[in-house]
Amino acid sequence: MDRAPLLALRRATKIYRRANTEVTALQALDLDLSPGELVGLLGPNGSGKTTAVKLMTGLCTADEGEMAWRGQPVALGQHAAHLRELGVLLEGRGASYERLSTLENARYFCRLREAHFDRGHFDALAALLDVPDIHAPIRQLSTGNKLRASLLGAMVHRPALVLLDEPTLGLDLFGVERLEALVRHTAQGGSAVLLASHDLHFVERLSQRIVCLRQGRKVFDG
Repeated sequence: MDRAPLLALRRATKIYRRANTEVTALQALDLDLSPGELVGLLGPNGSGKTTAVKLMTGLCTADEGEMAWRGQPVALGQHAAHLRELGVLLEGRGASYERLSTLENARYFCRLREAHFDRGHFDALAALLDVPDIHAPIRQLSTGNKLRASLLGAMVHRPALVLLDEPTLGLDLFGVERLEALVRHTAQGGSAVLLASHDLHFVERLSQRIVCLRQGRKVFDG
C-alpha cells in the first residue's frame, strides 16, 4: 500500500480574536494522513480538534502554515478541488436536507461533488450502518438515525479522505458498533480516516495511530 501522505499539514496555526482577546486554537500543528490509515485525533473540548478539521475543509482560514494534497500545495483554509475527495462530519452533526430521504440526500451529495452515484455501494453502506428506512424523510428519523444518514452521505462518493469530528454523538451502543464497522470498511478500501474525538475508548479500538492535542498543541503522535 502507498503510504506517502495524502494530506500533509505543516505549522498550521489558527488564532481567534474576540473583542480584545486572542485565543490560539492551533499552534504549529504538523499532521500527515496516508491512504488506508486510521488516525485518531484526541483531546479535551477546546483542544483544537474541530479547528484542525475546519482548516482541512476550508471552513476557516489559517494564520500561518502550509498544506499539501497528494504532494501538491493547497492554500490552507481555502476552498480547492481536493474538497470533492473529502467526506466530512463536523461536530457530530451532518449536512442532510431534512425534507429529503437518506437515498435522495446521497444522490444529491454525489451530484454536488460531480461523482457517480453507485446504488450498489450505497446499499452496502446502508447495510453496514443498518439504516432502517432509506426512503423516509430525514426529519422523521431519530437523532441517531439522522446521524447514520449523514455518515452515509459523507461516504457514498468514495472519498479519499474521511474526516469524522465527534462521530459518536447521538449514537447508542449498537450505532457505535455499526459506525466502527463502517470506518474499518472505509479504511480497508484505501481511504484515509481521521477520527477527531474526546472518546478515548472509541478512538483506541479503531486507530492505528493516535495524535493528542492539548490547548492547540500536538503533545503526542504515535
